[in-house]
Amino acid sequence: MAEWHGKNADAFWNGSTMNQIISWAITADCDIAEGANMQDDWEFNMAGMNSWSAVIETHMNTSGFDPNVTQFITAGTAYTLLVDSISGGIRFSGTALLQEAVCSVDVNDIEKTTYTFMGTGALTYATAT
Repeated sequence: MAEWHGKNADAFWNGSTMNQIISWAITADCDIAEGANMQDDWEFNMAGMNSWSAVIETHMNTSGFDPNVTQFITAGTAYTLLVDSISGGIRFSGTALLQEAVCSVDVNDIEKTTYTFMGTGALTYATAT
């Protein structure tokens, strides 16, 4: 598993800017299949399927969910998610489903919305433009 995360980024969901990002994280996984032959002393491992997900936390819009994101909550519809890490200079890009959007207010904190995305294909990264 690999994870990239930060606090300073621009994010775009289907071309619309996600507002007031507090933090972000992208996780990439590779399933591992393990096996062994009866006569061997060592097991072997093989790479399986790859997957990725993203979590983006934002200040909550005063009217609720960020309209730039929630307008695309459509069951089973995947859109392009772009995250530009401003401090790291890397752009992550991939097609993803919006899996969850949760508004919360902790006792001594600000109102925030956490968006969880599940990748539907390859995650790519390159130098941010």
